[in-house]
Amino acid sequence: MDSQINGLLNCHPHATERQARSDVRLAAKEFVLRAYGFAVCNAGITLNFMLRVVIVRNIALVLCLFLGNSLVEAGCNTKSFETAWPKGKAPPKAMNVALGATSTVEHYLILKRSLQNRTHLTYVIYGFFDDQLNTAPNGAWSDLVGNRAFSYYFPDEAAEMYAPGSWFKKWQLRLTARVPMLAERSSLWGKVDLLRRSLEEVGMPRRKTNRFGRVEDFGALEAADAASFDRRCRTAAQGFSRPVEELLRLAHQRDATVILLEMPMPSHHRRLFYSSPAWQELRARLNSLAKQEGALYLSASDWIQDDRNFEDATHLNKQSASQFSSQLAGAVAWVSLHRPLAGTQGDAH
Repeated sequence: MDSQINGLLNCHPHATERQARSDVRLAAKEFVLRAYGFAVCNAGITLNFMLRVVIVRNIALVLCLFLGNSLVEAGCNTKSFETAWPKGKAPPKAMNVALGATSTVEHYLILKRSLQNRTHLTYVIYGFFDDQLNTAPNGAWSDLVGNRAFSYYFPDEAAEMYAPGSWFKKWQLRLTARVPMLAERSSLWGKVDLLRRSLEEVGMPRRKTNRFGRVEDFGALEAADAASFDRRCRTAAQGFSRPVEELLRLAHQRDATVILLEMPMPSHHRRLFYSSPAWQELRARLNSLAKQEGALYLSASDWIQDDRNFEDATHLNKQSASQFSSQLAGAVAWVSLHRPLAGTQGDAH
């Protein structure tokens, strides 16, 4: 013990200082890593874990599910849908499980999670726009961020959608899911990006935002121009993408009627893209595929005529969402009265 004490007392002062600095750097690194881990873990719990818990806890009495991305999240109001249901008929209890910035893979996974321990569902209303139903989903590392990190929590099922039969993809998703810093890597950097954007606006006119983010960002969801949109339509897969096919299969297993809902679009989008012969051909093909799959196709892109009812290039505002959902309830109720529900062969224009 004495020799150890003497060694400490006689050590070189510069060595002690270097060691102290090294300890401080290590402590700082550990603090940053722990703080980052805490942040992404909590973000992951808030976004993905809580979403899964909410779905499971609230699904028991639900007979109608709204599914899709932020267009459905913003545009389908369950209260207005239930209230507008025709008198004399009990409205189906509805739940909106749409999630912004997601693909058909996440939609399939959300539906699968929603249908656990359920034997019956009346309606699945799946909202979409453009060639979403035909497009093969991208599952690259750079794609699975933000809300699309939902795929990491169901790695085997997601891998089959991105790369059928690939063990590499399964293990990539499995291993990433075990490290919250990787699975939720965009959570912290999203906050950094918000800070960067706020600093950009210092001394400049504030850019218009809505509940989903900057309004100008959503213009990027559209095709660059009419020619590129036409090319997408003409080169779209002949059938539905695999996640959509699996989604339809899951719904039919629960005797649910699937309604493929072409979401409302502003006049600019309809005039530039939906008036083209290429889109008309693709829409006819989608309608035909829906019939083959025992689903209904509902074209509602022109239901909201006034562009002032849109928050940006694609999303309905809250007031028009209520109006649209009321009109949708009437259409769905008409379908239930005039067409056989599960396994129907028809369209709903």
